[in-house]
Amino acid sequence: MPKKLCLLVCSYFQREVAAAIEAEGWDDVVVGAFPADCGRPATGWGQLKQASSIRGDFSQIDAFGSPCILDLSDPPEGMENFQLHKIQQCFHLFDDNDRIDDYILNGGYLITPGWLSGWEKHVKDMGFDEETAPEFFNDFARRLVLLDTGVDERTLQQVKEFSEFVKLPYEIVPVGLDFLRQMLAEIVQEWRSKPAKNVAKRQSKPEKENWAGTQRLGGAIKG
Repeated sequence: MPKKLCLLVCSYFQREVAAAIEAEGWDDVVVGAFPADCGRPATGWGQLKQASSIRGDFSQIDAFGSPCILDLSDPPEGMENFQLHKIQQCFHLFDDNDRIDDYILNGGYLITPGWLSGWEKHVKDMGFDEETAPEFFNDFARRLVLLDTGVDERTLQQVKEFSEFVKLPYEIVPVGLDFLRQMLAEIVQEWRSKPAKNVAKRQSKPEKENWAGTQRLGGAIKG
């Protein structure tokens, strides 16, 4: 199997992860995307497998999500190279957790360029129109908070249009990709180090057995 890593996210965040991979120059890492259903319905193992298989074969596949993958447990047979990263809020991919939570607690309705690019369809799919959407959003939100990752030059115009449609003010937070890149860099570094760790473990085992006689060695490398 080729030594390549696949990072799986929902389609809302595909461009951000692709931009992070390009910025870091990771030629052994690719991004895959599964449908952005936000847990309605939940994403299954079959969808994750399909999303990754489109991009090729990988030694490891890391999937990120919140409600969409919350109910998934251990990977089924044949998918042991999958790892799940269940996060409390998908927006935690882009900024400090406490800061994101503070926006929400203070009445912010968080959006990103990926969601915003199709806001008209999303509002329609939610069952709202020009009359009912403002009533719905104003019932629980005080303002729109755009986490601007910088991947779409149309974002400013789109947030203005959405703001006017739901009759809520908006705030733009230029989060960029630094937070995401740092998080992904740690995962990539750990993945790349796994073969070296396994080799070191195999090489050191006989030496320890000679020193300790019949002592049995254990332990696992965290994935």
